[in-house]
Amino acid sequence: MRCKIKGSNTPDKMSRLTLVKRILFIAIPVLLFCVCLSAAQAKPFWRVDLPGGSYVVALDSITSVSTHEYLVDGTIRVKELTVDTTGNTTARFYYLAPVDVHAPGGIGESIKGDIQQHFSDLMDKTGQGNLQTTVIKNYPTTTHAKTVEYRLISEEQVLSLFKSVESAWRNYKETTYKPDAPK
Repeated sequence: MRCKIKGSNTPDKMSRLTLVKRILFIAIPVLLFCVCLSAAQAKPFWRVDLPGGSYVVALDSITSVSTHEYLVDGTIRVKELTVDTTGNTTARFYYLAPVDVHAPGGIGESIKGDIQQHFSDLMDKTGQGNLQTTVIKNYPTTTHAKTVEYRLISEEQVLSLFKSVESAWRNYKETTYKPDAPK
């Protein structure tokens, strides 16, 4: 006849329970440390604050940055920076300038500058915004689906912005770009 002794497998149950307790004793603090560490190491962003608005993107979402120059209808020269991301929106930062046609002896250059300044002042007074930083679109010909656009005030600003985003992206370092006030 087989006789079962009460509590005969108690040491085996005890050693399993002790093992589980020890594992949990080590695992829980390690998990908490990892959670706290990842929260402290929030992903870095690149931020741009411009008169026309702000743009913020996670650095690990950027897939490419580029600058290029082109002519629109042979009359306007565009210097542009694009920032592509893993999302579905491309950011465009650009500067517009009329194609330079030089008259002999610089005739008309001072008049052109005066007209541009007068027009810019008029836009500001009427609440239409700054001519140099307002994005102007002619729907539907200038519609860029899934594109956010910012107009800059100089070619130098495009290049400075490119250096900022490229450096932030390469170094994976949180950066905020705020242009100098126009002179």
